[in-house]
Amino acid sequence: MSRKAGALFVLWFLATVGAVSLGRFAMGIVADEVASTSVAPLSQAAVTDALEAADETSSTTEGGTAAPPTSAGPASTTPTTKPSATPGSTTTTTPSSSTSSSSTTTTTTGAATNTTETRSGVGGSVTVRFSCGSTAELVSASPNPGYTTDIEHSGPQEVDVKFEKTDGEGETRIRAKCENGRPDWRVEEDDD
Repeated sequence: MSRKAGALFVLWFLATVGAVSLGRFAMGIVADEVASTSVAPLSQAAVTDALEAADETSSTTEGGTAAPPTSAGPASTTPTTKPSATPGSTTTTTPSSSTSSSSTTTTTTGAATNTTETRSGVGGSVTVRFSCGSTAELVSASPNPGYTTDIEHSGPQEVDVKFEKTDGEGETRIRAKCENGRPDWRVEEDDD
């Protein structure tokens, strides 16, 4: 091997080691950034609270099975209010006209703790962090396909997010605030 070829090999080797080292360094920075925003595992109490909150938002039939979603049929002129399986939660269906559109509002109240909760509607889901029962701050708002997001308020007194259907044929509005030291949610569906 000639001296020139040996020098080129050493130069190539050093350039390769430098490029790999630079790549690893950059990946480390990205990993540190991602790791700093990671979610810590939930405690047993937090899991119990989340399960109770999920139970509060689902309605059940007399037999204990999940009730089917409300379909838009011919609307009457009287609003209907059904108590949920859990105290503090109600579902109200109000017809918006004599056609097949209706509006549904679900209200739930959670436990008084520092907690992060998520509620979903047809248009998307909203995650809110409640602190000491006095503030509600938006963590995330994720629209479902075919919906856009309009954040009216992101906290600290109230979170108000609208998911509007791109064709203008419906809207989901999710609101959260602290009421009497507890998370208070309102999920409204309007399928006009």
